[in-house]
Amino acid sequence: MNKGGNSCLRLFVYSPALDHEEGLYKSVYHLIEGMKSRGHECKLLIMRHGDQAMSAIPDSMQDAIICGADRQGRFRSEEPVIQAILDLQHTLTQLPAPDVIITLSPLCTGVARAAINSCETSPKIVSRVSGEWSKMDHIEQLVYADAHLAISTGVEEKIKEMAPGARVKTIFIPVSEAQALMIPRAERTTFLYIGKLYNVQKRIDVLFRALSALPNKNWKLKLIEDSRPEPGSSDEIRLKDLSIKLGIADRIEWLGYRESPWDVVDEATALILPSDYESFCGVLLEALIRGIPVISSDCPTGPRDIVQHGHNGWLFRPGDVLALAGMLSRIMSGSLVLPSPEVCRESVKHFTCEKVLDSLEAALYAYLDDQNLKTG
Repeated sequence: MNKGGNSCLRLFVYSPALDHEEGLYKSVYHLIEGMKSRGHECKLLIMRHGDQAMSAIPDSMQDAIICGADRQGRFRSEEPVIQAILDLQHTLTQLPAPDVIITLSPLCTGVARAAINSCETSPKIVSRVSGEWSKMDHIEQLVYADAHLAISTGVEEKIKEMAPGARVKTIFIPVSEAQALMIPRAERTTFLYIGKLYNVQKRIDVLFRALSALPNKNWKLKLIEDSRPEPGSSDEIRLKDLSIKLGIADRIEWLGYRESPWDVVDEATALILPSDYESFCGVLLEALIRGIPVISSDCPTGPRDIVQHGHNGWLFRPGDVLALAGMLSRIMSGSLVLPSPEVCRESVKHFTCEKVLDSLEAALYAYLDDQNLKTG
């Protein structure tokens, strides 16, 4: 029994490979460890790619299983999807039957549906996808889920558009309070950008152009990468060239990749996220829980769930350089008053781990109790 008096669940989280997906890895880690802390049995199953070895599993998840890694000498298909189905079927036969399989991609959802057809008892399949909706591969496979856990209200709306009548509950990605110390406000205006230097999505050029338009030049910008760039994906060189052309290079501090980016932030005025699209934008939560106001594009999907315009930060239309420049200028002049650190932190209390786990447990129990969810 868990703390709510319900029976404990056996959960399998079925994930694509975690290579170069640090955001996905962190989300998976918090999900699994959080459910384990509440007495549930929770195991990570990873879809194998080629001859992927156990060394591909992160150190903190060494009890995870790469599906089919021990299928030596057995039939192997040259079709990756068929192979994934065979691998998952093989792994499921070696484990106690789960109550729920949580799938972390559309393809994982379709594979899981096919794999459980050979099981004596059929678990519920519940999708929990992340990433930019329009760029997800095999998106049509989501219809094979019995129910869905959306990471934002925007994703919930997309699922309902694709599958009218689908059971969907928004369960946000949590933010941890444990090591989130309040960060002092900077004496000299200091803006932060934390994320990939991938300009097609992140639109750091919009931020640079807005900063170059400010009449008050007494500011600095810290840029920190929070995930290792994949080969060819970083626009650092092009962005540095742009900063030189705009005449702002001397006020930008390039701090590179940091495993713990907040460790190098000792003061800040506001965090800025100028993206054209997102999946959830956890960095906004990470800033607010530390007392830092946020300024974000109102892009799909995620920011609107977090940013309360005029309360804990501000939203602007994606790509609108003048709107962003106007906000930054008013912050520097004092005509736009920054919310207090306490207001920022309080505004995201419902995103904390315990609150999110409460919602996750309630949704899973509701799905399991719903007789209208017919597995298979």
